[in-house]
Amino acid sequence: MTSIRLVFIFPLIALINLFIYVLQYPTLPSVEEDIGLMYMVAGHFSYLEFAFTEMTFPFTRDVANLARLAVAKARDGVSSKPDGVQALMAASPGSCTRDFVLDPLVDVRLTVISPPLP
Repeated sequence: MTSIRLVFIFPLIALINLFIYVLQYPTLPSVEEDIGLMYMVAGHFSYLEFAFTEMTFPFTRDVANLARLAVAKARDGVSSKPDGVQALMAASPGSCTRDFVLDPLVDVRLTVISPPLP
């Protein structure tokens, strides 16, 4: 059981944790190294495919590619859209409602309701 954990389970858990971390914080400066580690884990599973021909792990390479694409999309979105905090600060207090996209990867909108000025 211990060798299965070392060879299969622990690298898979590391890959999933890195994937979640990259999706949560795609604009951090360390994200390139995180994606590099994800590709290292995918290479580990590619070696397992080579060593044990009856096993295949296409999921690992796909997860690393999805993380890379999410970071590229987040970087494009950050450069072209204002930051959510800056947009909230720029909101005029006289407007009734305003919608702001806080995260370009997740379509979650925050509606700010402010009373009209007298």
